[in-house]
Amino acid sequence: MSSPFLLPVGPEFAPNTIEITANDDNGKPFILEIFPDGNNAQLKNAGLATHYYYMPPDLHLAKKVAIPDDFDFGMTLFAGLATEEDTLNIPPGEGATNVGGGVLLFTMEFGVPISVVRNAEEQLKNRFNEPNLQLGIIEIVSNDVKVRVMDQNIGPAGGAGQIVMNAQSSTKGSIEASSRSTFLVSMNMTAAGIVEEGLKGGHTDFITVEYNLQEKFWIRPINIKVNADVDKIYDTFSAAGAGGYLFDTFSASFTTSYKNCITNGGIITTIEMDGAELANDSEIKKMIDTQVTNLQQLALDAVKDTIFSWNPTESPPASVDKGIFSSIFGGASVSMKSDYQHHGVHMPLEFNLETTILRSDTKSGDLTDLQSVLPDQFDKYVRKVDPFEPFRLLQALVHTNVNWKQVLPNGEILSDPIKSVAVEVAYPNNTNPSSSNLIIRSLGDTYIPGNGDGNQPRRNNVPAIWTKDNPNEIFYFKWMKLHQDIPDWKINEIQYEKTLEYDPDDPRVELSNNQSIFRIPSKITTHSVPITPDEVGYVFVHFFSSQAIVSDAISMTIKCTIGERQDTLAVKKDNYKNVFWEIFSDKYMDITSFTYEIDVVVVGPNFTDPPVIWSTTAPIQASLPTGRVKYHYEVITIPPMPQDKIDTINRYIKESST
Repeated sequence: MSSPFLLPVGPEFAPNTIEITANDDNGKPFILEIFPDGNNAQLKNAGLATHYYYMPPDLHLAKKVAIPDDFDFGMTLFAGLATEEDTLNIPPGEGATNVGGGVLLFTMEFGVPISVVRNAEEQLKNRFNEPNLQLGIIEIVSNDVKVRVMDQNIGPAGGAGQIVMNAQSSTKGSIEASSRSTFLVSMNMTAAGIVEEGLKGGHTDFITVEYNLQEKFWIRPINIKVNADVDKIYDTFSAAGAGGYLFDTFSASFTTSYKNCITNGGIITTIEMDGAELANDSEIKKMIDTQVTNLQQLALDAVKDTIFSWNPTESPPASVDKGIFSSIFGGASVSMKSDYQHHGVHMPLEFNLETTILRSDTKSGDLTDLQSVLPDQFDKYVRKVDPFEPFRLLQALVHTNVNWKQVLPNGEILSDPIKSVAVEVAYPNNTNPSSSNLIIRSLGDTYIPGNGDGNQPRRNNVPAIWTKDNPNEIFYFKWMKLHQDIPDWKINEIQYEKTLEYDPDDPRVELSNNQSIFRIPSKITTHSVPITPDEVGYVFVHFFSSQAIVSDAISMTIKCTIGERQDTLAVKKDNYKNVFWEIFSDKYMDITSFTYEIDVVVVGPNFTDPPVIWSTTAPIQASLPTGRVKYHYEVITIPPMPQDKIDTINRYIKESST
């Protein structure tokens, strides 16, 4: 069933893809997997441009924007194992012998040159005789990133030698064609030692970045019947979580367990498309069973209260997952219910999916491109600092994950509404230790990964404050370490007080104290600490239209309501992929839903043409996860248009597009 609008609807979810090999300006070949738009037949018949979409390719290390000959990569190593400092996120005694930890800063991107896209576009025009054809990347709705580091001499990937480090992208949803994302990763001693030795030898293949993507596709209406065997689902997820493992934010393990439920009969689906049941061995059914995020969420929503203990502890803001896991459980850690009793229950479910679905996809890449300049330029990209003395010292490294400057190509500002961030850290005085006799530090030394300034701090003994002028600085603090635990204080605990100054004029900010300052005290044993803007509480909703708004004739407004708050978002040709609703607030932690209404306006090409206006008939309710940090992705569908205005609407759209 095609759309009544003369608009593209998105790549059709089907196995009949097109493969094109196109060269860049230097003759380097790129292989692109391409999907046609589900409404191409109607667009072609109307004389409008047809649309095709290429899948995101594998990742590559990006070059610096300001210095295009240099890779956007830098590493800082902190030496000093003589200090017995082994608390950078690793159990005691497992550290390397030459470094005490480190920080890695690098940027990855898909890296498909525009010349490749244009060359592929010309091939498609000639193949299908469609002179108005347009080629672009598939719309990416969300991106959950994993950074993996492995010592190849110890064991294979996934074995005891592999270290997994989560990194937070500097962007909110990798939605642009390049998907350029910068990562600041704090490394423990083992990881830093592996990376340093590898880079010295010109090796980089032990570092891998994964983009776990959700991509928007169009699909013909389908009816899905699900038989959920609760006992088998529990047993499958329990096997993945053996040994008390919490799924937490590790979506990859969670997704693998779901796929195992499909193969072992825990989840059995019957799918009808165009009135006919799809065979179990058909490619389209396999794709729907294993790749459609909507199906995974609906199936597990039905059983989550029965088999999961899904809010035992809340994840720290810096590690909150933004994918399928968060859609079901929010910013919560998840374990299996220890008191679950097998009782042979089967849950029958039935639902329909129409027009828009989300497909799970994983792309990966490593730092192989860096090998072209290693080991000759090792000192350019890697530096070691030794801030320690040969005594028993304790250290703390603090950095921010604030998005200070991001602006999308259409001019939409995604920078976080933060004016400044500060931190104060405290530890008991070693000479007369007690929980009330603290050495409080608000001044520290700073470093920037890849700064190229040798082994010296960038600045010494300066206030631990971040603004848009020093976003990448890492502050370092040190104390003489206690000899043992004392009352109310463990030997490795450090007290932090984070202070975030929000922009009071930014409409996204709504603090319950009606102020712009928010302070977060904590006492933890982690000594490599990020500060994130969502620590106050955060609601992030990404609205995306089931149809592409490629005509200037059509626009929408979304009226959103959460609690007593109301916001209005504009949707038009320039931003329909990037409609974000953000709230930085501590007021909505217990809110589990919001509502929205949609108004649509289509205008004619002439000033005197009467606009066509219509709206949703009632508010639409959407669910939100529990917890302080909430991520949600909402498909918005243009409301049914007035039947007597269809011809007028399509005429306006066609005339504005030609």
